[in-house]
Amino acid sequence: MRDHGGGSIVLVNTGAVISNPPRLGAYTASKAALAGAARTLAVEVGQWGIRVNGVFLGGVAGDNILHAAKDQAAAAGITPQEWLAQREATLPLRHMPTADECAGAVLFLCSDLAAAVTGQHISVNGGQWTT
Repeated sequence: MRDHGGGSIVLVNTGAVISNPPRLGAYTASKAALAGAARTLAVEVGQWGIRVNGVFLGGVAGDNILHAAKDQAAAAGITPQEWLAQREATLPLRHMPTADECAGAVLFLCSDLAAAVTGQHISVNGGQWTT
């Protein structure tokens, strides 16, 4: 990237860094380190036109959340669809992002529209964690 006049690095991370879920201390710590690495790397490589950012993802509509929905729904005595609807109802946008919507945030950070953005993380989660 340095030899080519710059570029963009986007690290895919998790909102566990923001929400600190119980029993996930080691996982959260490792993801906080990834966020710190993005900020540090942004400072170190910015002089060569290389931008480093990240995205904090929450639940993403798709197979993984469906798998979680089955387990959580069974424990609550409801259907997976009811569990998903309850989960989405807790989000400010009342919508769990799709993989394409998450990819859109990454594409933005890679694009010239984000030419002045480095060392940042965008939360892509339907507003689950507002800071």
